[in-house]
Amino acid sequence: MNKYKKSNKQKKPVLSKEIKKTRKKIKKLLPWWYELKCEIQDSFTTEYPTNFEFLNKDTSSNYNNDEVKNFMRDKLSKEYMQTIYYSHEELIYMYACSLAADKVSIELERGGNEGLSGFWKFYIRNFYFRNFIPRFWSILDYLSFMFYQLSAGELIPEIINKEPKQVSYTDFEKNFNAKLKIDYNNNIGLLSPNDRKFILSSFKKPFKNITPYGKELIKRYRDIITHRYLPGIDEMTISSEIVGSKTRTSDYGKLYSIDYDKKKYDYYGGPEFKFSTLIKIAKILLVNLTEILNDFASLEVMSSIIKIEKF
Repeated sequence: MNKYKKSNKQKKPVLSKEIKKTRKKIKKLLPWWYELKCEIQDSFTTEYPTNFEFLNKDTSSNYNNDEVKNFMRDKLSKEYMQTIYYSHEELIYMYACSLAADKVSIELERGGNEGLSGFWKFYIRNFYFRNFIPRFWSILDYLSFMFYQLSAGELIPEIINKEPKQVSYTDFEKNFNAKLKIDYNNNIGLLSPNDRKFILSSFKKPFKNITPYGKELIKRYRDIITHRYLPGIDEMTISSEIVGSKTRTSDYGKLYSIDYDKKKYDYYGGPEFKFSTLIKIAKILLVNLTEILNDFASLEVMSSIIKIEKF
């Protein structure tokens, strides 16, 4: 008999009475949280609806040579636009779940249950919101990549035969006119001159009504969570940094500096990000993104696969 042979049965963790009691309390609150989430989600989509629907057009039929271009236009535009539409829905879900959890947390704190309030704030609310901003930036990249594909790679011809790693919103943002070839009167791939001009105006909307400081806050949050560390929202995760590393958006909350081994370290006494600020920015970003999707649904390249609804 092999004494090292593992049993197929997994031992269940032994939970304390306190943990079991806390879990029961959380389970009782889940229906309330879900109801709040639905109310927030429905309220947003009613006030800021997407005014289009996808047509049930078969893009998998056999086409003759004269129709190959239309087939590829409809297939590419529908598949990419649908993935962006789904990403937009997920972003609304993240927004609604986090805001609903914040409301639950506030009510629990008002009722004197600070322990359970903290759980909903830091474990539920922050979990759902944590990746909202990087996901928003990703959707901008998705849009850029969609138009790169619809241009048959012609928008960035220097990488047309390479893996398109350089295709991103930030790359397009450096010079929209040049990237979208606004002065060209002919089609670029499947994109007409009118479509490219419309894309240009829409690509200027993601940060509409966001101040320069607000945009810097968004960018720093995205950079920190992607490349540096898990940022704290109403809580401290990282309290110190080497002077000059420029991780934080400002010196707000800095208490003192320490010199050590020819280096200076700044120490901060409070979290860099506040949920009350981030959630307001998040709604503005969602409103802007909804407007952009409605714009792009009106493009000529989308006309065969999308029906515009009038409200």
